[in-house]
Amino acid sequence: MPYTIEAETNDLTTIDAQGDLNPEAMPEAVDQLMEQTDAEDPGSLLVRLQHMDLGTLHTVASDWSRKAEFFALQKRFGKVAVLTDQPWVRQSAKMQAVALPDTELKVYDLADEADARVWLEKAPAETEAA
Repeated sequence: MPYTIEAETNDLTTIDAQGDLNPEAMPEAVDQLMEQTDAEDPGSLLVRLQHMDLGTLHTVASDWSRKAEFFALQKRFGKVAVLTDQPWVRQSAKMQAVALPDTELKVYDLADEADARVWLEKAPAETEAA
């Protein structure tokens, strides 16, 4: 899976992924995220998923949503914005949000990255008032 993980700021990490997900690459990606984030000071995550393959995304999401690493990662992000070009990925991300009870998750079209970034930057109290 071609992906990149970048800590844009202390509070914002981005992941860009496209094509087939490689389940064997997940431990390395999780390690990178753990190194770049802090469980004591949760930040935000911006995920761009483009041209994803249904079978591999479903398999990886189903497998990883039950792992201890997934639960450890969720404590590192108070908000997650998913940008995608595919309706089925949008729906899948919304369903995965159920497994993230302590994390706010919103899904956006790829073209709406500016809106996603504005939402990620809002403090929780501002989000409730909006």
